Amino acid sequence: MEQKLNRDFFVKHGLIFGGVGIVYALIAYLIGIEFMAGTANSLINLTIIVGLMFFIGTTARKMAGGFISFNNVFKAIFFSVFLGTILYILFNLLLFTLIDPELFDRVWEYSMDKQVTQLEDSGMSDDQIDDTLAMSETIREYMLMRYSVWGFILEIIATSVFMAIPSLIVAAIVKKTPPPTIETLDS
Repeated sequence: MEQKLNRDFFVKHGLIFGGVGIVYALIAYLIGIEFMAGTANSLINLTIIVGLMFFIGTTARKMAGGFISFNNVFKAIFFSVFLGTILYILFNLLLFTLIDPELFDRVWEYSMDKQVTQLEDSGMSDDQIDDTLAMSETIREYMLMRYSVWGFILEIIATSVFMAIPSLIVAAIVKKTPPPTIETLDS
């Protein structure tokens, strides 16, 4: 039954994964920069990603007749998430370059102001804060590079590597091997 997991499955579930991610990103954008740059947004986004991975994995298992190998459930999750991630990254590229080109600078400024406040509250000296902000500038340059063609390619690669880890974990949980039969017990 596992042969039903084909390109159509990956495309359908990739569209679902990417579509949900895009809708959530739009909602976060409409709520505002404070939410976009906040911890709650990151936690909600992570919950959605893992939830969708479980949805994809359990759907694949159902399509396979209730039993699915680790390898096949991992492929179902990973390839679907890979396709959805490409859509999501394309949307972010459009959001940050065409729809609202100043968005990156506004999010960055908000994040840096928040970081300075946290550093001051922790008792760091002005020199230490300046050193930390100087290191942050390197991160800013890397993040700006994400909005180029080369950055888009690197973002897909990096995100794929990152998404492989929760895909492996979810696949290990969702996999279900059939119970042994009498023939296998005799061997």
